[in-house]
Amino acid sequence: MRIQLNRFVKAGKKEDEKMDLPKISIITPSFNQGHFIEQTILSVLNQNYPNLEYIIIDGGSMDDTVSIIRKYESKIHYWVSEKDNGQSDAINKGLKICTGDIIAYINSDDMYENDTFVKIINRYNEIAHKKALIYGKFKVIDEKNTILWQPNDLNDELKLVKYSSFELLQCWKYTIPQPSTFWTREVLNEIGYFDTSLHFSMDLDYWLRVIQANIPIYQVNSVYSYFRRHDSAKSSLHVELLKQNLLHLKSKYLCSFFIKVAYSAKFYIWFKCTSQINEAITLIIKGEKLKAIKLLFKATLCFPFAPFFKIKLYAVFLKNTLKWLY
Repeated sequence: MRIQLNRFVKAGKKEDEKMDLPKISIITPSFNQGHFIEQTILSVLNQNYPNLEYIIIDGGSMDDTVSIIRKYESKIHYWVSEKDNGQSDAINKGLKICTGDIIAYINSDDMYENDTFVKIINRYNEIAHKKALIYGKFKVIDEKNTILWQPNDLNDELKLVKYSSFELLQCWKYTIPQPSTFWTREVLNEIGYFDTSLHFSMDLDYWLRVIQANIPIYQVNSVYSYFRRHDSAKSSLHVELLKQNLLHLKSKYLCSFFIKVAYSAKFYIWFKCTSQINEAITLIIKGEKLKAIKLLFKATLCFPFAPFFKIKLYAVFLKNTLKWLY
């Protein structure tokens, strides 16, 4: 049975239809995103899906996040604002509470496209496998909701896709977009929770575990979400840690022993080089000039191309060195 897009907005239908529809559980992990979280909440609630379970796990925000959540708490199944151990921990808290047939999480600065939940339910009813992951396309927006990028040739086509770990790791940003991805409870039961040791790329790690478990993955050529790019985004503020997490996943999942060794070595060198440059910056600020210069020299010997790939860190070092000279 294909559900009509306007079905849920008709008065008097919601309670009667609720029991007939699969339950969708949406989790929003949040921390200090008061500028955007209201748009995220409304993008979930304005789907008008009757059998919705919405959960918000806030990490103890100090901005106006909590006051915004309180505005909508009558429509939120569960919310909490308390210190946690990062985004993965927050998502896991929601996963342990949720009871939905279909599960997803959306970050507190992203948004769903209109009618996304109806589209997902229609696809869920069409697919042969009830243990599956389903994802759609996304648009990129900025702080003012201006569209920076959008996909072309959308035709709402559904297809079963197969990825290797290598393919997903080489083009992870554009293969399975996190805000547009949903999975069934059967997947959660088999794969389990997110890896709390990862503060970035925990979604990629989860998709790789789905691939290794041979769980079917379906792609829909339709926009399901908006991914927001802005300066205060976590991935913008901690680029080096993001790179380290990605290198860790490459060394963890790539099957060839020699490729694993190569990526492990690259991860070690990259991490050591970054650590040495950061320590050198700290030393130069403290006035320990000779130690700082020696450490920077060691970092450059460790990774000769470091000045090209770590140009921002070298610029910070140079800036502080010039302050010391003048």
